[in-house]
Amino acid sequence: MIALDQIRRSLRQQATSPVPSEQAKPSASEQLACARRELALRQSTYPKHVAGGRMTAELAGKETAAMAAIVETLDRCLLLEQVSEEIKHRK
Repeated sequence: MIALDQIRRSLRQQATSPVPSEQAKPSASEQLACARRELALRQSTYPKHVAGGRMTAELAGKETAAMAAIVETLDRCLLLEQVSEEIKHRK
């Protein structure tokens, strides 16, 4: 469980660190691609963490389901964004 705590600490630090102004916010499609990569990473590594006793199966399931929901939400947002652009161009 130590590795998981280290990851959580690192993510908290990243979330509170200021983003350099010259760095543009990732587009919706870039965010979705990143979330998909993270989901794939969790799906491939969490079973190993569970087998090694570094993570419970319950936590692995919750964390993987959370990322799958994020992917689904971003996918819907991107679709809505695309539909909205199409509607704007029809007017």
